[in-house]
Amino acid sequence: DIAKLLIMHGADPEIINNSGKAPIMIAFLKNDLKMMKLLLEGGANPNIEDKAGYALIHYAMDTGKDDVIKLLLAHKANINQLSKNKYTPIQLAIISGELVTVKEFWDMCKIDVNAKDRDGQTLLHHAARTGDPDMVAFLLAKGASPIIENKKGLTAGMVAKSKGHLEVVSTITGYMLKNSPP
Repeated sequence: DIAKLLIMHGADPEIINNSGKAPIMIAFLKNDLKMMKLLLEGGANPNIEDKAGYALIHYAMDTGKDDVIKLLLAHKANINQLSKNKYTPIQLAIISGELVTVKEFWDMCKIDVNAKDRDGQTLLHHAARTGDPDMVAFLLAKGASPIIENKKGLTAGMVAKSKGHLEVVSTITGYMLKNSPP
């Protein structure tokens, strides 16, 4: 394997190309797990960021590539790494609707379920906007508050309603009725 030979002879596994991508990111884009493993074992930094300010774990969580996430974590990737836009990998997975990934890695993450982003949106707002009732139910079970308003004064339920996501509205309303004081 040419890549293995180059790494054995001192090639830099972290060199960034003109597109702002390190070799490990290119291997990810080509879905080449074997090459990613080779690069990590050859000293590639699992937390290296591209020009856009995202690390590979951001992309892996955003696309639900659990095998890549496990490989990166085995090589000390930071599952709580902030992007330049102040997003953690788990936040991107929630926004992308990757519920299986969110459930699998939730307990590893240090996250305030009710923290607001720069627009005042919580994770629940993002999940409500995408229309995923299962993600919404998961976040509510993890302590997300359905009464927090974003900067526009909208709760997650209002966001869901404005997008026509009636199943999400029903999920939030049901949760609120079940958990409201008598």
